[in-house]
Amino acid sequence: MAIKKKKTQKLELSVLSNLAIVFLIIIVLGSLLHFLEFQGDKAAIVNSSLNEGQRVVETTIATVNNTLSLESFEKVLSFLSTDFIASMLTKIIFVGAALGVMEKSGLAQLVFKKFNKLKARYLIFMTVIVSFIFNFLGPQGMLLLVPLFALIYKYAIKNPQLGIYTSFISFNVGYGFSIFNKNIDYTIGNFTQLAANVERNINYVYSPTSVIFLNLVGTIFLSVLLSYLIYKMVYPKTTKIIIEEEVENSFKWKTTLFLSVMILLVMVYGLTGSGFLLDLTQDNYILKIVSETSIFTKYFIYLFSFFLMIVSFTFGKINKTIDNSFEASRAISFGLKGYERIFPIMIVSYVVFMLLMWTNIAEVFIVNVVDIFGVLQFSGMPLVITFILIALVGGFLLPFDYLKWSYLSPIIVPLFMRTNMTPDYAQIVFVIFTGIGSTLSIFSIYLFFTLGQLKKNMEDEIRLSEAYSIILKPLIIITLFMILFVLSWYLIGLPIGPKTFTTM
Repeated sequence: MAIKKKKTQKLELSVLSNLAIVFLIIIVLGSLLHFLEFQGDKAAIVNSSLNEGQRVVETTIATVNNTLSLESFEKVLSFLSTDFIASMLTKIIFVGAALGVMEKSGLAQLVFKKFNKLKARYLIFMTVIVSFIFNFLGPQGMLLLVPLFALIYKYAIKNPQLGIYTSFISFNVGYGFSIFNKNIDYTIGNFTQLAANVERNINYVYSPTSVIFLNLVGTIFLSVLLSYLIYKMVYPKTTKIIIEEEVENSFKWKTTLFLSVMILLVMVYGLTGSGFLLDLTQDNYILKIVSETSIFTKYFIYLFSFFLMIVSFTFGKINKTIDNSFEASRAISFGLKGYERIFPIMIVSYVVFMLLMWTNIAEVFIVNVVDIFGVLQFSGMPLVITFILIALVGGFLLPFDYLKWSYLSPIIVPLFMRTNMTPDYAQIVFVIFTGIGSTLSIFSIYLFFTLGQLKKNMEDEIRLSEAYSIILKPLIIITLFMILFVLSWYLIGLPIGPKTFTTM
């Protein structure tokens, strides 16, 4: 046991040291660029962004902020206390506690062992589809999906590691493809419409269904290919674990099933008509569900965890696996076991991400590249391919940050329109490849959350480099496939949605 403890501590120090190196790079680079800025505005750039309120393109100065300043320190502390601790950390705790109660009550064993009748390839395919659907929650959906599928795979095929990898890869890769609209689709759709209106076409109106054909076909092909690649390339590199049979479940589980159905009916009622879970300030029903202010989207993870906890407690009480408040508290703490190894890594990775955001290094780099890109006057396939590379790099530098599109769209959308390509096509290319680029981003706190889940669920420790080696090969194949897919759609000239094509 002493040897394993030393190995664990060595790994944690290794991960934290890697993050510390990235942290120092950002500090040094931010300070250097800030110093150069004072020597003649070499690090400052003039860039365009969209003012949605006034419906105009504004020219602003983007400068590199000094990371060695008091203001930088205050910004990081502010985001840690308001965004990370108040939102992300509480969601992690809620989900962990709910899944702990579900496992200790025996409900997880009862429900998820039913999946052992499925072959691994079909279970992987189901995970891919569910991950695509749950993209409506935005990136924070991974805080729910990754630990949930770790538990499902634990009892289904005794391989939580495979569930973690499958849900993480699927969520990121499928971020651009979804037959269900996300809030980000509407948000960046507004930027797309403004860029088209101001620069080229005052009559253009963005529609959420404008790329539904491409999304639907892409979802089908991508889910099949991704499932196959994970089964062939990821599954063989994962290891099974030994679990003990802990709970004998009685026939009384039907009472719990009845309770589950009743709670689900309450949630469904909240999503119909003038439901209490909707954002009633919106006119579009989909927006009522997915807007940032709707109760359903904003608090779904909390509602789901609370619902799961009630059902699990009820099941445990009926089957006498959770008989009193002491056992209930033990079940909650069991769900949070191992999280003490996740939180330090996530906090450091979050500080790294916020420093990256504060310095504006990524924005300076991306917008400068796009400015050069605009001067070169590419058209047709060279234009699309170059923009794909920019979207991949942008996703790596600023994972899941929709604000990139507010800087890119005033340049990219007119470029696409001047070469007879539609704004809708430009937007879908951006969303698809920025999601793929986010998968391997060392600035993504969700990558380190996933690494923490691997550490929590596996007896053998895994390094970040090992996780990269497992993810990288299928991701490269998926990227090449997606490039061929979007280019083929453009060359063939198929409609990407009702009355919408890749070209105008």
